[in-house]
Amino acid sequence: MEHLGREEVAATHILRNALGVIGIGGWALASTSNTLVSNLLGQNRKQDVLLAVKRILMVSAVFGLGCSLFLYTAKDVLMPYFSTDDIVVDRTMQGLRVIYGSSVLLCMATVLFNALIGLGATRISMIFEVSCVLLYVLYLTLVVQVFHLNFWWAWTSEYAYWGLLFVLSSIYILRKKWMKYTPASAPVS
Repeated sequence: MEHLGREEVAATHILRNALGVIGIGGWALASTSNTLVSNLLGQNRKQDVLLAVKRILMVSAVFGLGCSLFLYTAKDVLMPYFSTDDIVVDRTMQGLRVIYGSSVLLCMATVLFNALIGLGATRISMIFEVSCVLLYVLYLTLVVQVFHLNFWWAWTSEYAYWGLLFVLSSIYILRKKWMKYTPASAPVS
């Protein structure tokens, strides 16, 4: 963001704060997913894992959507606390439009990813995380350094990161290969 300008950097700090607050609730639900999935596996109740993840996923989606709606409706009231610079406010509003949806995706992707960790799939979790980080860095490099796109385009990188994490985690969980392992025979994967 430093390459885009002073106002963009200031707006990025504001947007990071907003996303961080949303992330606190999202990561709390994700931690719940991890613990619950691990607990269900420990009780040898594998058949209940998908239902538990689905329920936490629904709560997470509602939480993310609620936060997005709050940001959308309260942005004019909240913005003066962060900046009175018209350009910074304008850039922040551009970024907010992007993170409304990505915050919902953040909440849902972290729940699925932490369910994956709760399944004991540590190696695959690491591969997924590294893949998402590489996509994120590549995406930002292309958007900011190569194509010199607008500020809000840089914030669409959140969709790339959380979207890939959501898809990869969903595929792994829905394939149900993890169901063939008992807690004692589960591979360190």
